[in-house]
Amino acid sequence: WAKVQAVLWWKKSHGGNAAIPPPFSNTQSVWTFVGVLVTHIMFSGMNVAITKKTQGELDLVLPPLGALTTLQFALTAAPASQPRNAIFSQIFALATALFISYIPNMEPWLRDSLAPAIVITGMAR
Repeated sequence: WAKVQAVLWWKKSHGGNAAIPPPFSNTQSVWTFVGVLVTHIMFSGMNVAITKKTQGELDLVLPPLGALTTLQFALTAAPASQPRNAIFSQIFALATALFISYIPNMEPWLRDSLAPAIVITGMAR
C-alpha cells in the first residue's frame, strides 16, 4: 500500500499535463510591477492610518495580500484569481478567523494554524 501511495504521490507532484504558462512580456511585467506596487502602497497607507487612528488597537492583516496580488496580477487566468473568488475568499477567511478568535483557551499558535487550514480546505472544496 505504501509503495503504491508513494508512486501516486510522485506522479502527482509533477503536476498535470498542462504546459507552463508563457512568461510575461516586458510591457506586462512593467504593468504588473506598477499594479502590485500601487496596490501595496495603498493598503500599507491605509494600515498606517488605521493604526494611528485607533492608537494601535486595529490594523490590517497585510501578509495574505502578497498571495492575493500574486493571483490578481500574475495568474490572471487562474480561477482563484477571479475577483469574485478573491473577494469571497477574503470574507470567508475573515469570518473563520473571527469565529476562531472567540474559542476560549485556544493557544495562539493553534489558532494561527487552524484558521488557514480551515479556510484553504474550504476554498478547495
